[in-house]
Amino acid sequence: MPRPPVRIDRREVVAAALGILERDGIDGLTMRRLGEQIGVQGGAFYHHFRDKSEILRAVARFAVAEIDVPEPARYASWQDWVVQLAVNYRAMLVARPYIAPLLLDGYLARTTLPVYAMEREHLTRAGIPADRHETV
Repeated sequence: MPRPPVRIDRREVVAAALGILERDGIDGLTMRRLGEQIGVQGGAFYHHFRDKSEILRAVARFAVAEIDVPEPARYASWQDWVVQLAVNYRAMLVARPYIAPLLLDGYLARTTLPVYAMEREHLTRAGIPADRHETV
């Protein structure tokens, strides 16, 4: 008779994965090591995550959600707002440098970023056509 799946808190997995990434980088994150950190067998994650990539996507989403998105009304122009957003984005990457490879390797699509719609709105109001938003 198969054993019932172990209940794992996704937030606990993300926190543990962040700790491993911070200490040992992306190569140091294995399912076995993550399991040891949480106190479960490495295979237990497959009941909650499709694969290691899904865990890495969850980690990337968590880190990006930490970015302080400035209130647009506090800025005289959309350009000033974008500069401040870039500064805040950089601050997250400086604090968590192991996240940059996840973003560069496509673990988190740019269009899923919480600020994406706001960026597009600013660019549209500035008269920049939608087909040019990705290249601006």
